[in-house]
Amino acid sequence: MPLLVVQDLIGLPDFGKDNMLKWASAAFDMQGVQIQRGQAARGVIAEMRDFISKTATTDTLKPGSWTHRISEMIERGELDPELAPFAIRDYINPSLDTTISAIGHLMYHASFQPDIWEKNQQSACIGEQRRPRGSAYRDAHPIL
Repeated sequence: MPLLVVQDLIGLPDFGKDNMLKWASAAFDMQGVQIQRGQAARGVIAEMRDFISKTATTDTLKPGSWTHRISEMIERGELDPELAPFAIRDYINPSLDTTISAIGHLMYHASFQPDIWEKNQQSACIGEQRRPRGSAYRDAHPIL
């Protein structure tokens, strides 16, 4: 279930959703000494890059998702279009395993404390991104 939550948050089209874990695994395999696994991962990474550059577009990304937000930032001139593939890859590769793990742990622990889970569901901040709103912070961290 945590994978489904993360897939929904990232908002890729079906081919991307179906291959996210494969691409993330290949990214880890590419690190370090290039043994057979690392060399085999090159083709998988090339597939991901091709998907991002040709298929992950504003009209194919899920509205309201993290990746769609990247395309909206480009349209508003808040993010250089050349950075978009890197930002999208950052949602697929290095953060995927930790995000899935964190959501899984949250769901597990929340199941033992239904009163706290219920209170959090009623909170206005659930489902919203919580971040500093000051312009100095936004200037220093334009992706936020």
